[in-house]
Formats: sequence, C-alpha cells, structure tokens
Amino acid sequence: MNTRLPLSRALAVAALLLVLVLAAAAVGLGRWFGQPPSRMGAASEPAEALAQALDRALHRGTGNRSPGLAIRPLATDPTQRDAASLALAVCDALARGLGQLPDLRVASCASTRIATAAALDNPRLGRLLDVGYLLDGRLDTLPDQRVQVRLALHDVKLGTTRWQIDETLPLSGLQTLPLRVAQETGQVVGQVASPSTETTLDPDSYTRWLQASQLARRPANAERLQALQLVEQVLAAAPEHLPAQYLRLGLMSTLSTRAAGPAATGSARQIETSQAELNAQILALGQHMVAQDPADWRGNILLLNAAFGQRRWADALDRADALWRTRRHPGMLRIAANVYLSAGYLQRAQSLLEDAARIDALDPSILALLATVHGMRGDSAAMAELLTIAQQLGHRQLELPLAMQALRRTDANTFEREALAWAGSVENPAPWASAWVRGVLDPAARPAARQALQQAEAPVKVQRAHFLPEYALLGDTPRSLQALTALAQQPLAQWVDHLWWPEMAGVRSQPGFGQAMAEQGLTALWRVRGAPDLCSQDGAGTWTCR
Repeated sequence: MNTRLPLSRALAVAALLLVLVLAAAAVGLGRWFGQPPSRMGAASEPAEALAQALDRALHRGTGNRSPGLAIRPLATDPTQRDAASLALAVCDALARGLGQLPDLRVASCASTRIATAAALDNPRLGRLLDVGYLLDGRLDTLPDQRVQVRLALHDVKLGTTRWQIDETLPLSGLQTLPLRVAQETGQVVGQVASPSTETTLDPDSYTRWLQASQLARRPANAERLQALQLVEQVLAAAPEHLPAQYLRLGLMSTLSTRAAGPAATGSARQIETSQAELNAQILALGQHMVAQDPADWRGNILLLNAAFGQRRWADALDRADALWRTRRHPGMLRIAANVYLSAGYLQRAQSLLEDAARIDALDPSILALLATVHGMRGDSAAMAELLTIAQQLGHRQLELPLAMQALRRTDANTFEREALAWAGSVENPAPWASAWVRGVLDPAARPAARQALQQAEAPVKVQRAHFLPEYALLGDTPRSLQALTALAQQPLAQWVDHLWWPEMAGVRSQPGFGQAMAEQGLTALWRVRGAPDLCSQDGAGTWTCR
C-alpha cells in the first residue's frame, strides 16, 4: 500500500510526456503472438485470439468509434549508440502532438513496442489495437547535430500511405516535428490540432532538453542527477518552459524518495524541511499551470497530488475529471480511475479504465487495474481473463489480485507464492509474512499469525499501512478497522483502495467503519458526489457499507 500520490508515481502511472521510466517488457510474448506466420490469414493465430479476448473484455466492436492511431517505435541503426534513446523521446513527442487532435485515439509507443517485438505486420497490429491508422518511420543520427527522419502514415484498411516525410533536420528541428505530424494527420482524419502554447527553446537549450529527457528515462540515480542538472540549464535560459519545470520537479521527487538527491541529504529535520519545500514548489507550479490553462494536464496532476495528500477528496476528483475530460489520453483516464477507485466508485473506475484500454489495448498496467476492479466487483471470470492478458504482456506487479484469485478458487500453492511476493519476498520471506500466509490458509494458525503481525517492527507496520488487508484476510476485522483508523491520523493521506475487495466486507460492515471513513475525508466527498457503490446513508446521516 503506497503513501500518497507522489509526483513520480503520477508520472509513471500516466505514461505521459517525458516520464521518468519507460519500459515495455516483452516477457511471454510468444504465448500470445507466436512467431510471424509464413503467410497471413490464419484464423487461429495467437494474435487473433488475443484480439478476440480484448474484444470480449473491452466490449469492442459495439457502438461508434472515434478514429484510432498507433505509433510504431522508430527504427534506428543499432550501431548508433544514442539513436535509440533519442527515438524514444521523439516517439513520445509525436504521441503528445497527435494528442492535440480532439477526437483521435492514440496508442502509446510503449504498447506498440511490445507488438513490434513480435513482428506483427500492420493489419494484425491494427486489428489488435483496434485502430485504422499506423504511424511508423526511422530516425538516424548524423554528424554536426543533425538527424534524418523518415515518417509515414498508413491506412490499415486500405493498405495505402496517406502522407510521408523524409528529411534531414538539425536537432532543433525536432521541436516542431510533432505539430507538423499532427497537422498532416488532422487533414486525414478530419480534425484540427490545437496550437502549442509552450515556450520555444533555442537550439542549444533544446539539445540539452533532449539529453535530459533521455537520461531521465534511465534507472540509475547518477544519470537522473545529470538529467536534473541539464534541466536546470534549460530553465536558466528559458524559465517559462513548463515541460522543463515539470520534469525538474519529477526528478527531484524521485531522487528524494531514493535518498539520492538534494531533498534527501542531511538530518531528519533537514530532509523534512526539504520535502516540505518540494511539496510547496509542486503546489505552486500546479497552480501556475492551471491559471495559465485550466486544461493543462500537468498542472492538474500536480494539484491532484496536493489535494489527495491533504484528503481533499472532492478537489481531487474534480482534478481527475479535468484530466480525462480535456485529454482522452489513456494515462489520464488511468489516473482518474485510480482516484475514483480509492473513493469507492468502482463502476465509474471500471468505465474509465475500459475507455483507457480501448485507446491503448496493450498497456498491461491499465489491464491489470481493470482486472482488479472486476475482482472487487465480484466478477472473477473477467478478472482472471484480464490478469492472464496482463501477465502475457509482461506485467509483473500482479501479486495481490493473483493472490485474491487463488484464494477464491482455493489454490493454496498459488496463494502462498503470490501472497509472499506481495509481502516482499518468496525466497526469503519475513517471519510475519510466513505466519500470515499460514494463518489465512489454516484457521488453526491464525492466533500465531496475529501475534506475528503485532510483533513486526514499527517501520514494517507503517510500510504495510498497519496491516489493514492482512488482518482482514485473517478474519480479525476489529484490528483491521483499528489500522484503518490509524491511517486517518497520518499527516498525509494513504491509499485505501484495498477496502473495496469483497474479502474486506467484514471491515466495511463494522459499526465504526463510517466514522473511520469520515476521518479519511471520504464521507464528505460522498455527500457531495453521491454514495459509493457499496455504501448508503440513512435519514439520520449514518453511513452503512456492505
């Protein structure tokens, strides 16, 4: 269970702009896609089976659809060391530019990278992602800070090329490329791209910006520190460049949580002061961005972060709505769904996630969260199908939903493995984790499990949010409710989305649950937005949940 919605998490979850980590695992692709067939038309090929599974899970093929486009990763020369990372940055910039077309579904470069690794051709990739257009191309680096760019937009159904670009540009020429691509594509799909309001950088600053963007993707702290230094140089030349301001705070937030940056050195008091200053900068930048443009997604994310941390749930949901209403980006929809899910609006969260998956059907994180919502709503069959797809697409953070699924079908071995993984380690589990798993599976072992949880070290209890779901799965609803009450005493809000699993019904039905929700700030939201899916309010104002 995570504490608040940090900027670094918001960026990574959304998979937006120049996120701090961008990786698409290709584990298990052969199970779905198999090897490229020698000829097309095999009705039973794995890619078609996956497409049909997505049709069922996402209700695709019903109703009118807006135009859809997917961007293939730009091809590069493997001998050109920096070309691949530059191509990633350009690919994401193209996706941002195309996102300015108001009614175009754009699948992320990361998702198409998964399918490209399996050598899917245009018809199969278009069928899989349910899109009618594919953008592909190549980027080669040249001497003297120049690049050669080849791009083409293909109509999947007709098998034709609608427009193409083949040019040699200075690096700074990449700055205007996304708008050009959006304008050319807009003429094809009958839409007009919104003009960019971002500050234009001089050639040297833009080169530093590109370098920072590439380094920010890498996991090493040293490289992210270098990215931060480059961003500072960009801002020294162009203080109003909002993407650089946003990336700067994202890097600072991530580095501070890793005890590697300027906000994570010194005494505990100094660290606390630095973190408070960082939070104030995040809030100020969010307010500045939204004042300039109420639809600015970055500003709304920053203000959503601040509202969530302070348990201002109504404001948080307003910001979440601003995200998905102004930009139908799958990452925006996923963030909004996360907030709605935590507040108990399961059906609304499911609807947002289905919309996100219809835009980007191969994003395993969206499918995994959608599987979780189905599981919370009691639809075990849909949860199982979506978890299978997410696993095959390489998602590796499914321990809790997989454990819940195993528990429902009384699969003790799978539950033990996934529950221990969720608790921290399968190979070397903590004593409390081993005792807890035994207690869940064997009622006779539950007294020892409760004792092990009580004897866990204080930092572990805080990290595990006082064992809220662990106690619930042991049937100890009073202690689980105590954990929930303790969470409300923390200075910053913590995620309570675990509350909405059917297995937590005993906690929700406790007499003190309504008061605990009031202390979390959720009942104030429910009075404004209406009751969540599993709760109701009587004439006396008392909340009852099932």
